[in-house]
Amino acid sequence: MWNKSVRFFLISSLRRLQQFCVPVVLLTVVCAGGWVTVVLLTTDSSDALEPGPATAGSLAASEPRPYGPLPSNGTGWSRLRGRLKARSFRDWATHNNRGAAAAAGNEPEQASSTSPLVPGGPISPSTLPTPTTPVYLILSAFRDGLRCARTLNYAIKKAKYPERLEFRVMQALDEKLHDVSCAQHFKDFYLQELCKTKTNAHACEREILAQVKIWTIPLEQGMGPAHQRGMLNELLEFKSTDAFCMTTDSHMDFHHDWDEITINDWMSTNNEFAVLTAYPMAMMNGQEEAYEGSHVDLCGYFLENGIPRGKTGANLPTNRGDKPYLTMNWAAGLSFHRCHADRNVPVDKNLKFIFTGEEVNRATRLWTNGYDLYLPSRVTVYHDYSSAKQEFWSFQGGESYLDARESRKRLATLLEMEGVSDMLPKEQLEPYGLGTQRTLEQWIEWSCVDLGTDRWRKLLRDKGKEPSPSKSTDGSHDFCQQLRRTPVRDVALLNASIASGGPPQPSNKPAPLDL
Repeated sequence: MWNKSVRFFLISSLRRLQQFCVPVVLLTVVCAGGWVTVVLLTTDSSDALEPGPATAGSLAASEPRPYGPLPSNGTGWSRLRGRLKARSFRDWATHNNRGAAAAAGNEPEQASSTSPLVPGGPISPSTLPTPTTPVYLILSAFRDGLRCARTLNYAIKKAKYPERLEFRVMQALDEKLHDVSCAQHFKDFYLQELCKTKTNAHACEREILAQVKIWTIPLEQGMGPAHQRGMLNELLEFKSTDAFCMTTDSHMDFHHDWDEITINDWMSTNNEFAVLTAYPMAMMNGQEEAYEGSHVDLCGYFLENGIPRGKTGANLPTNRGDKPYLTMNWAAGLSFHRCHADRNVPVDKNLKFIFTGEEVNRATRLWTNGYDLYLPSRVTVYHDYSSAKQEFWSFQGGESYLDARESRKRLATLLEMEGVSDMLPKEQLEPYGLGTQRTLEQWIEWSCVDLGTDRWRKLLRDKGKEPSPSKSTDGSHDFCQQLRRTPVRDVALLNASIASGGPPQPSNKPAPLDL
């Protein structure tokens, strides 16, 4: 008891000193533990908190957390410092017997009456996830019916809580070409197997089919992955504001308990507006063991025909206690976030007949709208790269080159890349333009990505920063680990977007298939 009281006093004191921006070198002797540690504390905006619907203290003291404690980031001293900070919040909350987390839209709770939350850090989660919190898998398939059905099967079979899953799928197909229907193949080959051990198999099948909504379109309407994902975004409706969405491909496999592990990883960011995103690792025999203790590092862009594309990722070791860290990249193969991200920052459906460009478009739009992109600390989703094709090119019409040219214009206008393409009036980008919580200039300075243009290269050098090489396809695998979060412009407005926001939804939505 004495040891805990001393630790609580010391940790709370360190935290208060840090909030007043006083660098301190403190020799701490903890007698009961029998160890001596020298801790260097400096102000670190990435670990501070902006006022949010729920604070770290209120999260720690509310009803039992189903996903465990919030691990910390970094290695060595930085990881130890993170543990001290996290523990100081938890100990304070337990000591003061705080109540449940505040609901979205309520006044932000404070860490204490004498020590308000420090601006600059992430906005804490609005609610705590439970085993019934919905998780939506959003899949876009171009033909690919066999693997699409298999993906649904793997997701259900390997989830910790499969009853909370919801599937939203858009498949482009042509029955005249004998394309396999994702919906029909799932019903014919996987549904009975998933329910065979249930007492009431027929009820189980009905429940699973009620979780699946699939739309189909003709092949000629599937004008590239961004266009098809954008059309699917318009059809999405969510059961609650605390629902999670995972955007991924139609040919995936999953780690056992992937839903719980991924939510746990998301929770460790302590950020309502966190987006976990990375290129998935390849499916293989023994994949869970092969990728255990590792994560994907995706950091930076190179130019492909003048358009930024994510640099080659690396599989790096994950140390005990590590958590997701920030990145400037968004990856279409895996994006996990609260569903309000898809409502507030939907994929631009006007990006037709392009492959490269969707990801940097979504990355900058999410970031300027107040979302933070993180690299997951665990590998929970696997990609079937055995038949990686972009078949939509084979079904383009005679005017498709005009659509592709218009897509380049949209990208050049969004990213202010003069010389890459003709520019459009910025109002023509709406409702798929940049956000107002941060600026593109801030993203350039923060990420050191010059987008291959003289203008952005000059801005970085005027700021005393060296641009990331845009000609190399290999990324720097230590840069992103040093990134610190950029504060948003209007915290209250960002919190309000949890419940409402985004472009108007179409009034007449097509009905999904009758399963």
